[in-house]
Amino acid sequence: GQMAAGFGVTYDTSRDSVVPYFVMQTRGLGGNGIIRGSLGWDINNNEPVFQLMMQNTAGMINPYVGMDSNGDTSNLNVGARAYDAHDRYVDAGVIGSSEHQGGKLEFGNGLMSAGGQFTTGNNSNLSLNFTPLNWRQNRRQQPEELISENTQPTGSILFDSRMDSVRDVLDEVIKQTTHGARPGFWASFKGLFSDGINSELEGKLSSLGMDIDKKEEKEKFVVRDSLFKKQAVFKNFRELTDYMVKAKALETDHGFTIKDYLYFGNQEAELDIDNAVDFWELTYFAALIKLSEEGKAPQNEAKNVLTKYIRIRGEISDILGGQFNPADDSHVRVLRAFAFLAVSMDKIEGFLRQVNKDFLSAIVKLVEASEKKKLDVTSSDGLQSALDWMQKIENNGYEREDDLQILRNALVFIKRGENKEEAIEKAKNIHKQMLEKGKRRYSENMLANILDIQAINADFDLSVNLAYLLQYRLTEDNLGKLKNALEETKEYKDKAYYKHIVYSQYNDARFKLIIPYIIRADEIARAAQVEVDYDKQKDFDNLIYWARLIQALGKDTPAIDRLKVALLEDRKNFSKRLGRDEALLNRILGKENPAEIKDTQKQILDGTLDEVKEFYAALSKVKGVNNLTGYIGKVVGYKFMTSDLTREPANDGNKTIYIPSRGYLSFRNQKKLAKVLVHEIGALWGLSHQTNLELEKVFGQWKDSKKAAISISDGLKAKFNQEIGKENTPDRHKVAYAERDTSYRNRGQFDRTNALETQEEITGPFDENSTEYKLLEYDAFLELFDGHPEAAGSHDEWNQNYGENLEAKAFVENQAAAVGSLYGGDIDAYIADLTTVEELSVALNTMSQDAQDIFESAYGQPVQDLTWQTADYMKLLFDITKGPQWTGVDDYIAFLEAVALFYNEWLVNPQRDDINSLILTPIYTIDLSNGIGIEDLTGFGNATAPEYNPLYKEDGSLKTDSEIQSTVD
Repeated sequence: GQMAAGFGVTYDTSRDSVVPYFVMQTRGLGGNGIIRGSLGWDINNNEPVFQLMMQNTAGMINPYVGMDSNGDTSNLNVGARAYDAHDRYVDAGVIGSSEHQGGKLEFGNGLMSAGGQFTTGNNSNLSLNFTPLNWRQNRRQQPEELISENTQPTGSILFDSRMDSVRDVLDEVIKQTTHGARPGFWASFKGLFSDGINSELEGKLSSLGMDIDKKEEKEKFVVRDSLFKKQAVFKNFRELTDYMVKAKALETDHGFTIKDYLYFGNQEAELDIDNAVDFWELTYFAALIKLSEEGKAPQNEAKNVLTKYIRIRGEISDILGGQFNPADDSHVRVLRAFAFLAVSMDKIEGFLRQVNKDFLSAIVKLVEASEKKKLDVTSSDGLQSALDWMQKIENNGYEREDDLQILRNALVFIKRGENKEEAIEKAKNIHKQMLEKGKRRYSENMLANILDIQAINADFDLSVNLAYLLQYRLTEDNLGKLKNALEETKEYKDKAYYKHIVYSQYNDARFKLIIPYIIRADEIARAAQVEVDYDKQKDFDNLIYWARLIQALGKDTPAIDRLKVALLEDRKNFSKRLGRDEALLNRILGKENPAEIKDTQKQILDGTLDEVKEFYAALSKVKGVNNLTGYIGKVVGYKFMTSDLTREPANDGNKTIYIPSRGYLSFRNQKKLAKVLVHEIGALWGLSHQTNLELEKVFGQWKDSKKAAISISDGLKAKFNQEIGKENTPDRHKVAYAERDTSYRNRGQFDRTNALETQEEITGPFDENSTEYKLLEYDAFLELFDGHPEAAGSHDEWNQNYGENLEAKAFVENQAAAVGSLYGGDIDAYIADLTTVEELSVALNTMSQDAQDIFESAYGQPVQDLTWQTADYMKLLFDITKGPQWTGVDDYIAFLEAVALFYNEWLVNPQRDDINSLILTPIYTIDLSNGIGIEDLTGFGNATAPEYNPLYKEDGSLKTDSEIQSTVD
């Protein structure tokens, strides 16, 4: 219990005396309410005065019993105090002794009081008391303190009509207790002597989470018990407690309990009936147990329901879009909808394991399109319809992600008039074709475009390529334009870049005039063995650039020849621009040309060349190898050239070999130079690239063996003899494009006098095992650097163009850090999200200007190109695609277009101010008076009940343009 003590003073009119006294008060001692005793001294009469009182503390009316004595007279007091919310009271009671009887009335607030006694025998008196003993917090528990937790009914009990009575009674009991309701007088009077809770009941309450050492907890139980009068499944609150204990002990066949349902995986959690969720769930299962015992419910219903809950709660998270929360009534509603379906649990579990929100969205659309009805998956018929579609993609050999895409494909075919079976079969077949082209995820609009283009073209590969170039959904007019473009360019179908020609012709009817120059530029690039991949837009852009230059040069054949040599010397020149590369511009203009190797470098070259001739002479002596004397004699007529542009060893297929000065023409690099000469001379003799590589190895072995007799395989002999003397060999470089040397990032001023000492080779800035290095192996990541300010079509190109750029390196490092912190080091997951962000960026740049304005107004950033230099913009797009309302690129763009349409319609509506102030703001938290902000965009994006906003229908689908216009009107 609790105890307090203090001193006070009173003035008694019957004695005409002042009485100082000592007062001591206990609370909860021995299970009782308040016990108060005081001992004073009557100063005028020189005699002691004492009082003893026991008072109950629960509720607003507190009965008491006590006695007092002064001198020879003792009185018995019985009465009650009525308190208000501020702890002020009115005390009324009766007093009596063997000599007289009467009543008393007193007013007070715990610190001061005034009142009087009125008895027979003219012993009435008035008194004024002052007691500094402040017992306001300990006297009793205030009503709002009794029940302060959230007690609103929640969970399963809301969704079972059999529980209406017990739920309503308990809800009323708790509400009354919370708002100051009180037990009857007799229950309160009994509380003077005991709380009525025996040790057995204490044990039960303790097992349900009650702290039985706290008096207020017991008082709370007593109050509730006294108010539980109506017959509602349970006779009283104590019987409910008994069945709650049974509910807590309830176990499934696998040993799971209600605690596992409420706190799955949390071993430290304990049930506590002071927690509203625990209280109402225990009440629900307690009622099921009682109803089963009385034969009013199926046997073991509580156990069966709990078993279903446990089996489903983990599987339902994908549909809910997050972990199941038993405190969220919407989650419980969905859980029970599945748990009580007239379908086997195995079937339900199988469905839930396969489906998530994305699958469900696809199935809803499929059912609506194929069966012309809305799908309620929480009904037996609805679930069966969903299961029918899921069964059509079961065990088809595809991944789960592919299954979702197949369902989306089927929707496209359903809309095109196919029946279910035909739609799913065609959906699978076309997805297989898309996978073969490296396309796993694509939108419904993309597939619809592919099918429309294929209908006028019949070539699937070309249809896919054109659809990805076109991006937006094609109209009939656009399809007509595309058909014309295909017809006008059909003679170029054999070109690797044909899709780009068609697309460009589609956009510009005059484009066909430049096609001959494109063909010429491609021939020059291929002759120089420039590696081009026309699946990449940047490679075709490079081709167009050089085609326009060739067109501009006209009959300036020497300039075109200089371009050919420049590409031989450094194939990376294909991705350069003359405006940013003065050395390349000077080459095309003829201001700087390759020169024959001279001076010290020539001495190094001549010495190495003599050794290579010696090697070939030795090779000629190998039995079975053709005589090479004549070929060796040709070497004297070859030219060996270099220039500031020469970045890789090459030959022109005739009589010229190009050698970079750095890294080759120095004494310490003579062995490296020798292999270059072996390779390039062999190429001029007609040998293939692979044969020349093998001869390099033979030369190395010959050199290391101190020029011992050469021994080569019969296979190499045969290839050598077969190839030697062939003209127009395709081998133009010692290093194949994929193996090219990327050690040098910057062109320095060519200086023949200092060329003897070769610069150190430079490697990339990142370790091969680092996340940064691995990121630069992905095309999707390199796209961020494409053309800003230099192209980066490969890791090597990035090293050359950005390897010493501190800002570019910092960007890569920051993204690598994000891979670690946000993706747990999973680079593939990051790249998948980056790909989505890049797709979103393309779509944003091609949507209407009105929609782009909405985007900028809401997010504070304009739509722009996505590059490594727009990191903030990239972060914004990542945040958008990771947001709770994100469902895909197509849906997001459609949403922005819908917002733009609504906003424009609202702007011209005469009642726009009323629409905004009376409807949009109070109902949807959308305020258009100051334009559209992120809060407004979020409000527009709410497609769920109950706030179906102006852009969405009740089924959660986006309204059409005409429906949006009607909404505003």
